[in-house]
Amino acid sequence: MNRGIHHLRGICAIIVYLGHVLGMMPNIIFEKTQPTIWHILYDGQCAVYVFFAITGFFLYSENAISVKSYLCGLAKKSKKILPPHIVVLIFALICCNLHIEYNHELFTDWSNHFWVNDVGYVEFFKQALILPPHDPDLLNPPTWYLISLAKALIILPWLIMFLNRTTWYLLFIVLIFPLFYEFAIITSLLPFLIASCMRKNLMLISRILDKTKVQYLLFCLSLFLLNIRNEFNGIENFYYTLSQSFGASCIVTICYYRNSYIKNRILDWLGDISYPFYLVHFVLLLALKPFVDDIVMLFIMSLLLSLTMAHILHYYIFKQ
Repeated sequence: MNRGIHHLRGICAIIVYLGHVLGMMPNIIFEKTQPTIWHILYDGQCAVYVFFAITGFFLYSENAISVKSYLCGLAKKSKKILPPHIVVLIFALICCNLHIEYNHELFTDWSNHFWVNDVGYVEFFKQALILPPHDPDLLNPPTWYLISLAKALIILPWLIMFLNRTTWYLLFIVLIFPLFYEFAIITSLLPFLIASCMRKNLMLISRILDKTKVQYLLFCLSLFLLNIRNEFNGIENFYYTLSQSFGASCIVTICYYRNSYIKNRILDWLGDISYPFYLVHFVLLLALKPFVDDIVMLFIMSLLLSLTMAHILHYYIFKQ
């Protein structure tokens, strides 16, 4: 286990949580920091780009894959991804369809547009299987991440093998093509692809990262690129996606290179439970709305319950 990456997972999960809890109710922290650079401390979108880059970084392999090894790899990853996702989705389905009344005036318009309508079993099964067309906002909005993840796990191993057998210079064509024609699948794979490319060239990159000052300088530049859409109030397009993908991939590469030999039990634990925590926190934020009347109470209750449920899911129910 690379402890640097493991800690990064836990930190990113907390960043996603902070963005969602601060967006639930009007509060001075969000109002004062949202237009500033400090917004990155709770920008869930930036954190998810890092998650994508971590996946792409570790999907890279120099070995050729067979159909058998590919299917075994998919089965292994599905066994890790799907069970916690489905359990949390069942909990979300029950809570959503209960329609417990709460004071809408205490919450933001963004918060109030979730769990408005009943969700049927057909929609539930679509969301549980991830790939069929569905609207994640109906039950557990953060699971949009799983759609891009699933596509990457299916496509990327073959694309990496193709680039290994030909040349990785073809990646430049992949990056240039969307400049002339918007191709959604290429755009969605960018953070995975760029991170895989950095893993392939890790030995070369290591020479650049050999000096600590260079690491810090590159890390700061990477944070700027990761946050570039907020800095320039940009809408989602290929240029911003490319910049954020490069920034996220650099952050992952630096953390992997540095590794963390410091045994921090809290960060180790957060890294362990980062995936179930990511899945469960938003459902709990929505479920707790009838029982809270201020942001502090929502923060404390949702954080404690999310950490507890994530711990139980990880260590006891699925024993991962």
